[in-house]
Amino acid sequence: MFRDNCYGTASNALKLAKEEKKRQLELHNMPYAEGRRFRKKLHVANTSGVNGVSLSGGYYHSYIPVEPNKTKRRKFSINKYGEKLAFQLAVEWRKEMEIEVYT
Repeated sequence: MFRDNCYGTASNALKLAKEEKKRQLELHNMPYAEGRRFRKKLHVANTSGVNGVSLSGGYYHSYIPVEPNKTKRRKFSINKYGEKLAFQLAVEWRKEMEIEVYT
């Protein structure tokens, strides 16, 4: 907790809190890009086994956040590509977009 009365002003407390957050992210080796933090561990509801890839309605959907409140997405048809290839294409697209968006 970084309380205003302990650090003089609200802006000082905020500055110190941001510095501590950055230090903690580096200490625990958590990826951080332009204010966004990414999961290393899969979410409990993830059924595909890959972050940002999901199966729904005969498609593998691949998502990636590009900025606050905006997401790029693409879907790959299981009927068109087959289950394995559609999944592989979704995963590859996600990896390509991670490189493009976050580097």
